[in-house]
Amino acid sequence: MHPQIFEVLRLEASFGRMRINKNDTFIIGVDHDLNPYFKARRLFCLFPRLPPELKLMIWAAAADDRQIVRIKPRARDGTEDEGFRADYAMPVVLHVCRDSRREALKRYTVIFEGILRYPIYFNYQQDYVSLVGSSTCEHFEILSGEENTISEEIQKVENVLAMVTGLGSGDSEEDVLFDLLSIWDGVKRLIIAERSPTWWGTFKEIWSDREIKKLCKDAKANDTREWVAGPGFPQVRIVKFDDILGAVARGEKQSMDGTSALLSFFDSLFEASSTYNTKRQSKEAIG
Repeated sequence: MHPQIFEVLRLEASFGRMRINKNDTFIIGVDHDLNPYFKARRLFCLFPRLPPELKLMIWAAAADDRQIVRIKPRARDGTEDEGFRADYAMPVVLHVCRDSRREALKRYTVIFEGILRYPIYFNYQQDYVSLVGSSTCEHFEILSGEENTISEEIQKVENVLAMVTGLGSGDSEEDVLFDLLSIWDGVKRLIIAERSPTWWGTFKEIWSDREIKKLCKDAKANDTREWVAGPGFPQVRIVKFDDILGAVARGEKQSMDGTSALLSFFDSLFEASSTYNTKRQSKEAIG
């Protein structure tokens, strides 16, 4: 087995052990009928007596839950047809009652109906997308260049998580960023998680705003779609995969599920006070 293939498999196995979406009740492709014991333990009998406006506020707050949607190839062992599937938790608030569903649909949009067996409910502003495997990335790169509904949905995604193996793959950081920008034209926050530490020094440097703008421009240079476009450019953070594992472990100690712990870590990377990925000044500038 090629070393890079082995590294990708290790990366996927490690991510799977983080139990992202595993403890959620509603999972795509799983029976959504909860057992009576589960319902009884979580039943709030006084809820029907609350004022209607308070109920709507509660449903609106519940609909703000965020998620990480991982899109991967279907199993190739003959148990599934060819194509792609989404590993994600169906927003529970969509299934509670009519009022909860109405509030949820103000935030969620059904996307990727043409390429997934089970379309996903997605919040463009809050949720993250992560493509698993080179075949998935290649397929989405083709889809993003077409002029159809799927392409438009891809360009509306604002938050992207990319899992890469590191410099040993033969690609530079700029190559990886260029490929990602070629797919996600509308991305605002991009996190590149590296398994291999070969891209890292004692303190990670990130691209300056000028460099990001140039890479965005180059990535779109061959894009002839008239509707593409905003002049903006994304915030980019490169993280060590071990730091992701550490964030999830710390979250578990605080009784957080894996998804919430990971999203909290991502948020911290983009805070104004964060120095995780800031560009270092040169010695001349400091002097």
